[in-house]
Amino acid sequence: MPFEVVPRPQGFGALVQADDPASLLEESARERLDDALSRFGVLIFPGLLADDAMHVALAGIFGEIQTFGTKKTFRSANFDEDGTLLRSDSDKARLLRLNWLWHADGVYRERDIRAVLLRAEAIETGGGDTEFADLVAAFDALPRDLQSRIETLSVEYSFEHMILTADVPPVSADERPHLPRARHALVQTLADGRRSLRLSPPYMERVIDWGRDESQALFRQLADFATRPEFLFRHRWAAGDLIAWDNRWTMHRVLPYADSGLRRDMRGTVVLA
Repeated sequence: MPFEVVPRPQGFGALVQADDPASLLEESARERLDDALSRFGVLIFPGLLADDAMHVALAGIFGEIQTFGTKKTFRSANFDEDGTLLRSDSDKARLLRLNWLWHADGVYRERDIRAVLLRAEAIETGGGDTEFADLVAAFDALPRDLQSRIETLSVEYSFEHMILTADVPPVSADERPHLPRARHALVQTLADGRRSLRLSPPYMERVIDWGRDESQALFRQLADFATRPEFLFRHRWAAGDLIAWDNRWTMHRVLPYADSGLRRDMRGTVVLA
């Protein structure tokens, strides 16, 4: 077998071990990897040492790749092009620290993000581990009365809400009406019939037809429950690692680190649903 998918004992997340990285891009690998991502939620490719071309090719297995201008990859680093670490109070540093909050990517847009693939181009020890939360297991473990209460609710997910409530640079009154927002079901049914929460607390403005205070109380309750230790695992990055996660039924966050002293250079691709 050209590569092996080794599930974690809890069944959430799996390690992909390949003696020859090129085997991951063979036609015969596509269905196995696609199925593995849908089943396990997070795939870890340790020490893959992918370049941009391989990164993009691997992302293409999972669907249509979002472009950023003319590029299919993005860079997230806490230092400038000349190598200077960002000042802790700079706008760029504040925006990067949003990743320290539990979230799922792009929920404030109508079209879902199926997956994100992120690799560590360069990272120093202690430079920001990533935690993942299993929102299928969290929904399954909710009390039945709470499941029944929320299973038909829809939520307004709003970029403006994040801007107004997080420590980020403000936007002008003219810009605010153009910030993206979308309505999605709070509980979604996946293709295999499993149900999951759709949580991304920084962007969750309100339950449709509910008041804001009642909505926020529910969101806090669900987020606190879904991030209990039994639903989580933590990846300690090493340079060259690549991780793919199914953005539809997981949340993630970067664990806080000394961002003004430790370099963290990540490259990513986004796959649309």
